[in-house]
Amino acid sequence: MNELLKRLDKLGISLVERNMEKKGYYLPEIKTMFINEDLTEEEKKYTVYHELGHHLDHVDYAVLYNKPVYHYKMESEANDYAIKQLIKENDGVYNYSQLINTFNVNMGWDTQYYKK
Repeated sequence: MNELLKRLDKLGISLVERNMEKKGYYLPEIKTMFINEDLTEEEKKYTVYHELGHHLDHVDYAVLYNKPVYHYKMESEANDYAIKQLIKENDGVYNYSQLINTFNVNMGWDTQYYKK
């Protein structure tokens, strides 16, 4: 996690841990990442990578985040980035099923907003 924190520092991103319901979120206008202090260390790392994915790939498109199609696309891309970083840290060896279950990563279109 130390290397990841150094990377955030180089990018000028502040990291704030606090008690909250969400796992994390990123506010690009103030370059601040918030993560839930109650997460395990592994969950924190995944969440930081996820939010970093948003910073690296979506900062110019933040205004589109509230539109469902873009929202899901951006979330999927941030999940993909986080997973790739965790696999990279483990020299390419990682149990994908375990990772998906551990971090509750959706594998497709999330229909929670469309249930009747």
